Amino acid sequence: MSFLPRLAVGSVQEKGDCRAVLWGLLDLFDRAGLRVQTFLSRGCLQRLEAATVVTGIAPRHLDSWLMTAEACRERFVRAARLAELSVVEGSFADGADYGDSYEESGEPAGSRLSTLCRWLGLPRLGVIDLSSIGGFEAPPRKPDVDALLLDHVGCECEFYRWQTILESLWGIPVLGGLESAPALRTAIGQLELRLPPARELCTKLGDLLSRYVRSPQILELANRNAWPTAGLRSCAAPRSEGHVSACRLDHLEPRADPRAGLTVAIAYDDAFFGYCPDALDVLEQRGVTVRDFSPLRDESLPAGADIVYIGCGRPDLYAETLSENFCLMLALRDHVCAGKRIYAEGGGLAYLCQQLALPSGEQVPMTGILPAVARANSQLSQPRPVELTLARDHWLGHRGRRMRGYLSDRWRLEPTGALSSCIAEPQHRLDMVERHQAVGSRVHLNLALQPALLESFLRPAPAALAWAMPPA
Repeated sequence: MSFLPRLAVGSVQEKGDCRAVLWGLLDLFDRAGLRVQTFLSRGCLQRLEAATVVTGIAPRHLDSWLMTAEACRERFVRAARLAELSVVEGSFADGADYGDSYEESGEPAGSRLSTLCRWLGLPRLGVIDLSSIGGFEAPPRKPDVDALLLDHVGCECEFYRWQTILESLWGIPVLGGLESAPALRTAIGQLELRLPPARELCTKLGDLLSRYVRSPQILELANRNAWPTAGLRSCAAPRSEGHVSACRLDHLEPRADPRAGLTVAIAYDDAFFGYCPDALDVLEQRGVTVRDFSPLRDESLPAGADIVYIGCGRPDLYAETLSENFCLMLALRDHVCAGKRIYAEGGGLAYLCQQLALPSGEQVPMTGILPAVARANSQLSQPRPVELTLARDHWLGHRGRRMRGYLSDRWRLEPTGALSSCIAEPQHRLDMVERHQAVGSRVHLNLALQPALLESFLRPAPAALAWAMPPA
């Protein structure tokens, strides 16, 4: 029988926040000498993550809404086979398993951790927040999990009381708990968007969690389920000496791409950092030359850049420095004037605009490629799933193509001139805009999880020079 040690961890309550428990758990796995690969259960950027700090390995993305079951298994195994334990983080309170359907409101349901658990045969470790439960009253519904961890435990007596209640009531083992630790919770709440938690913070969470946790039982749970080989027979990873052996994945290995030779320039520095590692991985696997540059420091684009990719970030924090780098902004405009392509998301979209409006009311000049003012939204919500239709033939795809992604409300556009929408739906007119072959998007599109979109992104496109050339 074949195994691939893996575990899904998530809150069992709506609006539950299990970050403290998860970060402490990752710290304990690291102390045990385990190489852990984490996965996010939605194909979009997460505000805060500690996996890279604790494990030294950036999390990868899975998404039951963007991916097929087979593609999800393949991507999971590609990363998990190099680790000794895989942890998929999300929420078990994400509602019913809608799959590819829509909510009653007509909005897409998005990815479901419950679906990923079924596809990947993930044992489920749920986190229950005791601070949201009054007195001795248990949550009204038994969660569909295999084991529980308790959060916001008041004291040792409270932990064992709730362990007894829940195990007797539901028959689900309680394998540990984390104390309230107000100072540490405050520190988590004060973390900035760009800054990951300090390693010391995760160590302290691990210390607290170790008081009650039963680590051997958690690892036993992670090794409980055989790998679901149906539909992916060659991906079974044999269990050997407690480690995951590399399985044979000949059909998953990168293949030579006839379009190899394409160069994609990635903006990466303190102002622009929001990229899904999966997307960068898949570009290199397809034979693309990926070169980074800094809009804060560099005066030119990497030589031979075919596509410029500017991810999300916080250009508002570095607006003055960005606006003073005239050489790089001119290089970007020259790139567009040569008919070449730019794709920018979130903060990258704001950078392509004429001006960036700061909270102080000051408007700072940006590249001016898109005739609009980008205004930061002070009230942020979680990115929400959207499905959009291309309004016309485009280098991202043909007219009528449906694209799925996660819409962020971090930036709001105020057009100042002729700004073309890429999208057919009127309510999403300003969510993806373009000028010539420069595209700015408020929607995060994970290229790694959407093969058809990736194909269009990498397809050589003729330079659109007609608009830039003077009439004969």
